[in-house]
Amino acid sequence: MKRKIIILVLLIIAILATSCSSSVKLTEKDKEFISKYYTEYESELFDAENIVLSFAAMSDLHIGGKNQPEKLAKAINLLNKRVKPGLDALLFAGDLTDLTGYKVQEDEIKIFKKVIDENRDKNTSILYVLGNHDENSEVSMSPSFYRIFGESFYNADVLDKEEIFSGRHHWIVNGYHFLGADFDWSSDDYVGKNLEWIDTKLKEITEKEPNKPVFVTVHAPRSNVDKTLSKYPQVILLTGHTHLPLNSDRAIKQTTYTHLHCGGMYYYRQYTVDGKLMEELGEIHNFMQGYLVEVDKNQNVRVIRMDFYHEKAYEPVWIIPAPKEDKSHLLYTEVLKDKSKRPYFEDTEIDLSDSLTYTFIGRFKTAKTESTNPIELYEITLWQTDKVETKYISTYYAITEIDDFPDEYEFRFINVDADTHAVSISAYDCHGSSSNNILYNKGLYFVDIRSNVPGNANIKAYKQGEKVRVRITPPAGYSIENITAEGIELDDSMSFDMPDNNVIINVTYSKR
Repeated sequence: MKRKIIILVLLIIAILATSCSSSVKLTEKDKEFISKYYTEYESELFDAENIVLSFAAMSDLHIGGKNQPEKLAKAINLLNKRVKPGLDALLFAGDLTDLTGYKVQEDEIKIFKKVIDENRDKNTSILYVLGNHDENSEVSMSPSFYRIFGESFYNADVLDKEEIFSGRHHWIVNGYHFLGADFDWSSDDYVGKNLEWIDTKLKEITEKEPNKPVFVTVHAPRSNVDKTLSKYPQVILLTGHTHLPLNSDRAIKQTTYTHLHCGGMYYYRQYTVDGKLMEELGEIHNFMQGYLVEVDKNQNVRVIRMDFYHEKAYEPVWIIPAPKEDKSHLLYTEVLKDKSKRPYFEDTEIDLSDSLTYTFIGRFKTAKTESTNPIELYEITLWQTDKVETKYISTYYAITEIDDFPDEYEFRFINVDADTHAVSISAYDCHGSSSNNILYNKGLYFVDIRSNVPGNANIKAYKQGEKVRVRITPPAGYSIENITAEGIELDDSMSFDMPDNNVIINVTYSKR
């Protein structure tokens, strides 16, 4: 066993050494190896004995909200205990306050400053950008923040007061550059004219230090921001606004640069796989998350996801190796998504023992997963002749220990046609990979399109005799290799009259 570990460690070192050359890309095998072992062999990917920069990143504090001053104080004190000799910086990605921008008042700015002054280490720099709750569409609140915070809050900012009032920030902490832009109500991308300034500064910084990470923060980026930052693989973007929980791999996205959602310190929001905001999430305010970000002497970055509310850190940590021109250090999004295994239901029955004539009450056993990502949500759809209704169930963010997840879930629909309805249930992981479906029929029947590529459920209910036209669009980068059907004879027209049974269409894709 010892020999095996030594071989694995040496292989990782060899992979990393090879990838240091900007002309060499990691192979798929290399990426698979790193994605599998990066947690076990974290010490080989990050030098924890030689950390040269440590900072915390949070967003959406909404300090005027109930118990928010106490929650912020708790988070800072937990970080102070964890990081020795102390944090180099505290970074806030917008919405420091709740009503400052909307009511043009300064009370919450003073509360925020008081909490920071009473809890931060005197050597910890403060970095912040204003969010939509901090700024006003007609009157800039930046001068108010500057005046109330005082010059001690700006010891790391290299810009003069007038530039800060224009919504720009450029901090240097331990030799590392941080760029920021305040929320701009007048611009469709919420950054406005300062995006061009960020582009110019990034060009200057990365030309001088191409193998060093650069940190950028804005509150609510749009597509123009992504287009600008895509030129710089050195960038690690830290944003807020979405309140997206950090105990999901959706919080990190790597394309041509790294984007980290900073979670939220006030409440969380949860989104379906197609981006819709979920409702009925329970007590969303028992929540406060952020990052502890560390850089070692070799420019590798370790991102630790902190749950301040439950006083714990989530595993695994995310390691972002030193920037490479060929972007081979950007491993997470596509590699982990490709390796994600579909969730699956072992038990595909719905318990209807409590159902009533016009109220559908069902219980189902939880899905299983062999992936490193737990089930993120269940999509439950009621199909009727004249309407479709969908509910979502997720306890992922409210439960901190895997053993505490329930064995089954209950759901209900009211005003159900007693004779004609159907129910489908799909389980999803955080990458949007769906399970096999639990199906229940009464007068309606399903066309269930399944494929060998993880993705969204593709299912619809029909009445017997209804005309069905099947349309299949391959995912990006794939082509259709083969199509087979169960429960129907499918010809080249891809059309048929719905039988009185479910139809399963199996699609095999191949990579182009």
